[in-house]
Amino acid sequence: RCLSDWSSDVCSSDLNVIWQHDNSNPVNVSGSVSVSVGGLVASIASFPGADFGAKLMNCVAAQSSTYGGACDGRSFTGALTISETVTLSTPNVLVYLPCATLTSAYQFIVPVGVRNVRIEGCAYQGGSNANGAAGGTVWAYTGSSNAFQIGDPTYAANTSGFWMQNVNINTASAGSAAQAMYFYRTQEIRLDNLYLNGNQSTGQTGITLDGGGNYAGGTFIDIVMNGFGTGWYL
Repeated sequence: RCLSDWSSDVCSSDLNVIWQHDNSNPVNVSGSVSVSVGGLVASIASFPGADFGAKLMNCVAAQSSTYGGACDGRSFTGALTISETVTLSTPNVLVYLPCATLTSAYQFIVPVGVRNVRIEGCAYQGGSNANGAAGGTVWAYTGSSNAFQIGDPTYAANTSGFWMQNVNINTASAGSAAQAMYFYRTQEIRLDNLYLNGNQSTGQTGITLDGGGNYAGGTFIDIVMNGFGTGWYL
């Protein structure tokens, strides 16, 4: 958190950032943010919480309930443990996951009607050719339900828009009937470059598209399934 110029350095625990738009109207953003070419991106590390999951939820909750925003977790390294269900209830949010293994016995949930949530990992299919899973984004699920659950289990309403790319979802240590991804009445899904690893038994399922009450579907590009009794359940 240091600002430098040719004459001095200014360091502070809490900087006040002025972002100048092309139309010359300044927007004042107080607090811990990082500035990118595309605009303002909130660092997940700067939010309170006992672990990555809690910090992520606080970051997402702080975004605009109408326009969303971006939460960047790429500053995290090493093995991370998530000790609660992660629920993202703000629409139009982009989450950058870290180049790390995130282990959780709890679900990642996008509730009914929360549109246009995007999850992006840091390496192709969540892994590194040079070093196995290291260097990529691995979500190691150890619970007994659905690792990622999107939409409405009551089938009463649609959920439009979910995008995930470059993530390795591993359920090898999960329950015998666990599922990597379950979509309830979710439309406009896009999954790109995912690697899903099961426990090599007959009970687990990779991806379920459950269209009860309407339909579920989208675009699926380069999805690798390994070790599931059922890869796709449609």
